[in-house]
Amino acid sequence: MQQTKLIDVAQVLKGFPFRLTEQGKVPCLRPKDFDRTGKFLDQVELHIAVQDSARQYLLQPGDILLQCKGPANRACAFPEKLKEAVAIDIFTVIRPEKVAPIDLINYFNSEKGQTALKSLRRDDDQWSVSRKDLESLMVTLG
Repeated sequence: MQQTKLIDVAQVLKGFPFRLTEQGKVPCLRPKDFDRTGKFLDQVELHIAVQDSARQYLLQPGDILLQCKGPANRACAFPEKLKEAVAIDIFTVIRPEKVAPIDLINYFNSEKGQTALKSLRRDDDQWSVSRKDLESLMVTLG
């Protein structure tokens, strides 16, 4: 088992701040689009317009959606069958570069990963985990 900082094996990106967006054709993933185990439920209710200036938020194959606000910090795989989608900013997008996505998903959803994420939670009403804290999180891989 190898321990490394998350930022050394993946990009840590913000989710899409959709509050100011009109309806459109691009699926916008929210926690309710996944079950409690992180499995995609095969349909997305919210579709938004993504302007050229916001295309940076489009998800890529292999992206991991990590719920970083609220009591659940589950990790979900981007459902690639959607082809194009964004994730609401309740999620932090983890884009693996030097590790298989499934390895990070398994770590984040493991007891050890959940304990590590809970230790990073801010003591506020939303139980949020900051992107900066995630970047420096030591993850166990292998």
